[in-house]
Parts: sequence; C-alpha cells; structure tokens
Amino acid sequence: WRQAELDKLQLAVVAAESQLHGLMSQLNPHFLFNCLNSVRALIVEDPARAQAAVTALSSLMRYSLQAGRVPTVALATELEMVETYLSLEAIRLEERLHRTIDVARDELGALHVPTMLVQLLVENGVKHGVERLPAGGAIAVRVARDGEALRVTVSNSGTLRAPRAGATQVGLTNARERLRLLYGGRAQLEV
Repeated sequence: WRQAELDKLQLAVVAAESQLHGLMSQLNPHFLFNCLNSVRALIVEDPARAQAAVTALSSLMRYSLQAGRVPTVALATELEMVETYLSLEAIRLEERLHRTIDVARDELGALHVPTMLVQLLVENGVKHGVERLPAGGAIAVRVARDGEALRVTVSNSGTLRAPRAGATQVGLTNARERLRLLYGGRAQLEV
C-alpha cells in the first residue's frame, strides 16, 4: 500500500514536471517566434490560412496547459494534437516536411496513452531529424497492436547522433519515468 501511495505521489510530481516541460517545449521562444513569423507572413499572402494557423496554435497551447491534469488521454485526442503541431511546422518548413500518421483510429483511437507522449516524440523527430536536413525529410507515426501491447513508433529521415554535450534529454527521461510509473515494467521507450 505504501509503495502504491509513493508511486502515486511520484506520478503526480512527474505529471507536473511533464506539464512544465510540455509548456516549455510548446511555448519555447524558438517554436513560438517561428510560428508567429510564419503567421505574420501569411496575413497578407493568405489571410484565411493565417487565421487557421492562429486557431491551431491556440488549440496546441490549450492542450499543453491542460496536459498536467490527467495522466493519460485517448490516442485519438493525442494524435489530433500531433497533427495540429505538424500543421504549424508545415507552415514554416513547407515542402521540407513530409508527414504520415498510420493508425487504425476506429480500432485504437479510444485506447489511452500518456498525455503529450506522442507529441513529445514527434516534436523531437522534427527538431532533431527533419529540421536539420537542408532538403527536409519525413516524420512518420505508426500505431499498431503488438499482441496485448500498443506499439507507437515515431521515425524521421534524420540520422541518430550522440547527444550534444550539455544536452539534458529531459523530455525522454521524463517520458521513460512516466511510462514506468503508469505501467511498471510493461512499457518501454527505445531510441
């Protein structure tokens, strides 16, 4: 009982840290300024698309703010936010970003995943993979059943490199800890 209570408290702390990290990653100046500059350029060129971008950014910010309130969310909801994030990045990266999301939503959409986990993996894939390639690249999300488990795969066309000196990898560390607290040894995150 005490261990369960401790795990519950640790999960609450990790969820709060996750919310903070989610806010930082979604609202960091680099992402936010890039997005606002893209919208600014669209205002004259394509006002309707600029309005859609502001709405998408608002939805993503709202989701980030609410992320710490629940440890899991329906996969369909998480993927909707992933698509919103990718639509915003597509404004900036244009034809340099190719994306696919392969999931049987009717079958798997109601299953729950840790809030903002897929979003974090996709964001890392864009930032450390696609964005670094001069010609751009592809980001792919695939979700499928693997026996009794759910396998979520996020891949990009970049090259896996050793972490930069001073890189904290706080997002991946936090994601692993959240998986451990939610699912024990039944879940894992591999890079």
